[in-house]
Amino acid sequence: MNDVIKFTDEELRAIKTLQESYQEKLIMFGQLNIERISIEQAIKSINESENKLREEYLKLQEDESKLLSDLSTKYGDGTLSLKDGTFTPQNK
Repeated sequence: MNDVIKFTDEELRAIKTLQESYQEKLIMFGQLNIERISIEQAIKSINESENKLREEYLKLQEDESKLLSDLSTKYGDGTLSLKDGTFTPQNK
């Protein structure tokens, strides 16, 4: 029958330290993945907000173009002063 060999205290400490280091790294990998999920969710939210703002910006450009077209049709070409709310027709 084989004799049982007992590890030294130093060898057991080395094995235990190695196991603890592996567990620590696994926990750190888990924490990093949770942080990655949070960051990906934040990026998704930012992208959605950016897309919404882009659509609103394009709508404003359409509204501006329509307003200018309507004013030009109604008053002709000229200059608008927002300061005093007056329109000066362009001389033809």
